[in-house]
Amino acid sequence: IVFSEAGRQDEAERCYESALRHFTATYGREHPLVATVLNNLGGVAFKRVRYEEAVASYREALAIKTLVLPPEHPSFGDVHGA
Repeated sequence: IVFSEAGRQDEAERCYESALRHFTATYGREHPLVATVLNNLGGVAFKRVRYEEAVASYREALAIKTLVLPPEHPSFGDVHGA
């Protein structure tokens, strides 16, 4: 998040992709941490004006969270832009 907020999108994307590989290998694809990383990758794509990629990442994050978390979980705020 620090790299992304500092405008260092290349570094942010590399870190998020590494985290995605690690979390997926460790926990499987349907895990809240995987969803969080996908949401963050969506943010990077959005900042780089890669809107279709951003939407795909956000949708996948939301799908995972919908599957594994209760609807009232506060984590849903980040995929709804709250």
